[in-house]
Amino acid sequence: MNSVLGEEAEWVLHALIPYEIGGSLDSYYYRSPTSGTAVATKELSLLPHQGPSNDRLTTYELVGFMRGPFAREDVNNPNTPAGIVERRLRSFLNLIARYSEEATLNRFETCAIPTENVDESEYPLVVFDEFARFEIDANTTFGLLAVIEILPTEFEYKQQYGGDALIDLLKQEGVYPFTEPDRTPVV
Repeated sequence: MNSVLGEEAEWVLHALIPYEIGGSLDSYYYRSPTSGTAVATKELSLLPHQGPSNDRLTTYELVGFMRGPFAREDVNNPNTPAGIVERRLRSFLNLIARYSEEATLNRFETCAIPTENVDESEYPLVVFDEFARFEIDANTTFGLLAVIEILPTEFEYKQQYGGDALIDLLKQEGVYPFTEPDRTPVV
């Protein structure tokens, strides 16, 4: 994972209640000069052929990105921009991880994220993309499925032109692969 995400932080945010018994995922942080800070999971694909899979990946872990540096002091800190985005990403990753136990999540697909005290029509939206793919052997692939928050007009664009066109547009506009809830829509 370091080869595509950058240097792993020397600390991990461990969940008090482990994921495998219903708690949250541990969060692993990576720093890259080109892709900001990544928040990744490492508990979904513990063994080959066990864990979430999709049309292209035998197993995968989830990853979300935020711009700029992130410090341990930002964890759960609602007073820093990095803390707000990090908390949002961890929430997304935890909900999507549980969902991936029952559903096949493919690149270019979208998902609405259920949120307390928010009308369903205003749920945050994400698009998935295959951020990295590793060939383990002839029949086994492991990958990183990126979770990228998108805005309602971008979701409409995806519905009309397809997820691959949306990912291309996000890349062209310099938004990919970041979650930035307060940014300007690209369409």
